[in-house]
Amino acid sequence: MNLAKIPKVILPAGQGFLSYLQKSLTNTTKRVTLFVVRTILKTTTGLLITIILFQSCITKKITIENAIQQECRVQVKTINGGKYKYSKLIRKDSIIYGIKKVKGGGITEQYLTYSKIHEVKRIYPGASAAVTVLAVVILFLAIPPVH
Repeated sequence: MNLAKIPKVILPAGQGFLSYLQKSLTNTTKRVTLFVVRTILKTTTGLLITIILFQSCITKKITIENAIQQECRVQVKTINGGKYKYSKLIRKDSIIYGIKKVKGGGITEQYLTYSKIHEVKRIYPGASAAVTVLAVVILFLAIPPVH
């Protein structure tokens, strides 16, 4: 590439490169450039929001004892790799049960053993909903419509 063919631009005093570039572009070029930038921003934002929506379940590792005391929603991961969600964990006669709500308003108790539990995570459903709503608001307010 011959550098001698590239025109040298001397900016007037007090004028930045972006303002010079904006003044030097024609209206058609400005519209096409803005359309491309907005399209890229919308696509990127849409992709990020999709990722957030699929990963929006916010969890925090806690001990089994804390989960029983706090009576909070939990996700239990077994040593076999299975993941199970419970509305709370309870202990009856030194045996741990996971409580699940079923359709029709009933509940079921599932027997759990210490030796099969790999980890317990607390689920924060309110924070998950807040992240989802925030992502949607950002999508619609941050990027102006393309004309």
